[in-house]
Amino acid sequence: VLVGRSHLGADSATFAPAAAIVREVAGIDDDDDAEVATERLRELTSRVCASGDGERTFERLQALVGLSQPRRDESAFVHDVRSGFLALLEGLAEERPITLLFEDAQTLRPQMLDLIERIAARGRRSPGRVLVLVAARTELLDERPGWGTGAVNQVIVRLEALPENEAADHARQAGGDGLDEQQAKAIVRRAGGNPFFIVESTGMLLGMEPSPNGESSIPPTVQAMVAARLDGLPPEQRDLARRLAVFQYDFDLEEVALVADATEADLEELID
Repeated sequence: VLVGRSHLGADSATFAPAAAIVREVAGIDDDDDAEVATERLRELTSRVCASGDGERTFERLQALVGLSQPRRDESAFVHDVRSGFLALLEGLAEERPITLLFEDAQTLRPQMLDLIERIAARGRRSPGRVLVLVAARTELLDERPGWGTGAVNQVIVRLEALPENEAADHARQAGGDGLDEQQAKAIVRRAGGNPFFIVESTGMLLGMEPSPNGESSIPPTVQAMVAARLDGLPPEQRDLARRLAVFQYDFDLEEVALVADATEADLEELID
């Protein structure tokens, strides 16, 4: 299972999800020097690519993972990335079945979306060996209605908002005996069928002093919910959260030290 997510350190923001996958399968860490990273990429392409294609695929993927300067001609660079990445995936699929997961696809650049379409369309060459999962908000298909329809056996699963009766059941399950019927109805009215908002609203409501109608304490949006949680933190934790917000997906203690003087215990407390 390979996850294509944007990586802040990638040289090419356009193809950052593909670069993240290549770095993962090659075993390239962020702190590896260029010599080590180059050798690992060469070993990977030599192992999985067809005889004679390994060196060409290696050269095409170097710029993608930041080991060489991309061509000045953008169309040539895009061609190299597509050809190299597809060749690598076909080689990996010969070794074992693979699943590719691309998250937040509505934020991806058009060239990366085109590449994902090509991956899925080429599944005919290795049926049953490559599964592509794409998670996105509805605006992706609003802007590109036909995107993904050329894939082999493509299926779209839409996660709609929960209907009121299921939303109320969800609130009752989250609140247990501490949630009365009036509060459950108030949460359902505000939540808009969003399961995350239902759970968070329930937890916040139960942790506050009761209001006359059980409704005034519930923030009106998910964004307001998150903001309310942050505002409720002690000042030192709120400041730490603000500093850590520069990291998009994850971070380690060395990276934390660049922006804040925090221990592992401080992080655990903030997570809690």
